[in-house]
Amino acid sequence: MPSGSARSKRAPVSFFAGAGAAVATARVFSLVCTAVQLPLLTKLLSPSEYSLVALAIAISTYFTLVTAEPVTLAFQRFPGDRSDRGNYRYALTRSTLALILVGGATVGVALLFGQWREALAVVGWGIGLAVVRLVSTAWLMWADPWRYAANLMVSTGVRTAGLVGLVIAGVDPWLAIALAGLASAIATLVISPRVSGVARIGKPPWTWQFGVHLAMASLAVTLLTSIGLVTLPAFVTKTEVGRFAAMTQLATLTCGAVLGLVSTVAYPTLRKWWDEGQAELTSRRLIWLSELCLAAALVSIAAFSAGDYWLATAVVGPQYADGPLLPALLLSSALATMGQLSGWFHQFQFHAARVSRRTWASAAVGIVATVAGSGWFGITGTAVGGMFGFLVYYLVLRWRTKLGTGIAVAAVTIASACAAVALFPRSDLSAVVCIASAVSGLVVAAHLTWGLREDKR
Repeated sequence: MPSGSARSKRAPVSFFAGAGAAVATARVFSLVCTAVQLPLLTKLLSPSEYSLVALAIAISTYFTLVTAEPVTLAFQRFPGDRSDRGNYRYALTRSTLALILVGGATVGVALLFGQWREALAVVGWGIGLAVVRLVSTAWLMWADPWRYAANLMVSTGVRTAGLVGLVIAGVDPWLAIALAGLASAIATLVISPRVSGVARIGKPPWTWQFGVHLAMASLAVTLLTSIGLVTLPAFVTKTEVGRFAAMTQLATLTCGAVLGLVSTVAYPTLRKWWDEGQAELTSRRLIWLSELCLAAALVSIAAFSAGDYWLATAVVGPQYADGPLLPALLLSSALATMGQLSGWFHQFQFHAARVSRRTWASAAVGIVATVAGSGWFGITGTAVGGMFGFLVYYLVLRWRTKLGTGIAVAAVTIASACAAVALFPRSDLSAVVCIASAVSGLVVAAHLTWGLREDKR
C-alpha cells in the first residue's frame, strides 16, 4: 500500500470529482426547488404564519434525530458491502419501527392537549426527512452517486410540489407540511434499494453505541441551529421571527447549500482514505476543506452586501429582508461545516464519544449566548449569539487535531467583523463590507490554490 506522501503526490486537485457531478446535480435541483418554495411561501403566508411553518420544520429535525439518526449514522460509518445489504436491511427495519412507535406516541399525546395538527406536521415531515436520509446515505456509501442524485431529486421534488401545491389549494399549513413529508417518504421508498442479506449492522459489536454518540452530537448541533427560532417568540413579535426565519433560510440555501454539497461528496472519499491508512492525506484535505468553507462564506457575504443587500430584498421581499443579519448567518453556516469536518477527524478514529462530549459542551455555550442575545438585542442578538456558538463549536472540535491554527485565527477575525456589522448596522457601510469580503475571499482562494499546487508536487 502506498504511503500517505506518495498518495498525495498523485491526488487530483478535485479529489472528490468522481461523485461531484451527481451530487452537485442533486443539490442544485434541491436548491432550485427551495428557491422556488421560499418566495412563494413568503408571499402566500403572513410573516407570523411563515414563522410557525419554519418552526414546525425545525422541530421535525429533532424527531428525526431521536428516532432514526443513531442507526443511520452507524450505517454511514459501516455501510457494508453492496452485494450483501444486511446492514442496510437492519437500518431500514430499526428506523421504520422507531418512526412508527415514536410518531404514534407523539400524535397521541398531542391529542390530549388539542395540538394534534402541529404534532402531525412534525411527525409527517420528520418521517420524510428520515427516510430520505437513510436511502440517500446507502446509495452514496455504496459508490452509486447517480442513484443518490435520483433519490434526492425525486424526494425533494415531491416534497416541494406537495407543500406549495397544498398551501396554494388552501389546505391548513400544518396538514400541508405533514402530507408533503409523507409523500416524500413514499416516493423515496419506491426507488430505494431492495433489501437483502442477514439483518445486522457492521462490526465490531459496539457499532450501535457509536451511532448513538454521533446522533447525540447531531442533536446538539441541531439544537444550536434552531434555538433562535424556538426562543425568539418570547422576546420579539411574530413578524420579526418571520424575518429572522427568512434570512436564516436564505443563508442556508446559498452558502449552506454549497458547503452541504462539499461535505456530502467528501465524506465517503475521506473515510475510505483513512481506513486505507492515508491519515496524513486525509488531514490535509480536512484543512483544505475548512479553508474552502471560509472562502465560500466570504464570497456569499460579498454577493449579498453589494448594493445595500438588494439581492436579499429581491428574493424574499422587503417585509422579510434584513441584510445586516446575513454576514453572521452566512458565517454560521461555514463554521457549522468546519466543526463537522473537525469532528470527522475524531470519528475516523472511532472516538464518537469524544465528538458527542465536545459538541454538547460547545452547544451549551452557544445556546446560552443565543438566548441571552435574543433577550438583549432581539433578532440581531440571535444571529450573533448563534454565530458565536458555532465558532466555539469549531474551535472545540478542532482542538488537538492539528487542523490548521491559522484557519482558527481567521475564523475568529471574520466572526468579529460579522458581529460588528449585525450589531451596528449602517446601510452606507454595505459597500465596505462587500469590498472587504471580496478581497478576503480572493486571498483565501489564492492560498487554497497555492496549497493544492504544492501538494501535487
